[in-house]
Amino acid sequence: MNAKTEQQIANLKTQTIGVEIEMNHITRKNAAKLAADFFGTGRYKDTAHRNGYSTWSAWDAQNREW
Repeated sequence: MNAKTEQQIANLKTQTIGVEIEMNHITRKNAAKLAADFFGTGRYKDTAHRNGYSTWSAWDAQNREW
C-alpha cells in the first residue's frame, strides 16, 4: 500500500458521519430511548436546542452521540 492510500485510510478512520433514520408510528423520544437501551447506556436526551427540529439523541458506551 502506498503512502497516499495509507493517509486516506487514516483520515477515514477519524471522520464522523450523520445518520438519519426514517420511522413510522414511534416518537423520536421513544426511538432514542430504544437506541440507548440497545447501546446499554440508557442515556438519551432532547437535543433540539443544539441539533435542530425535534431532535433526540442517544449515547453509546463509548460516549458517541447517535
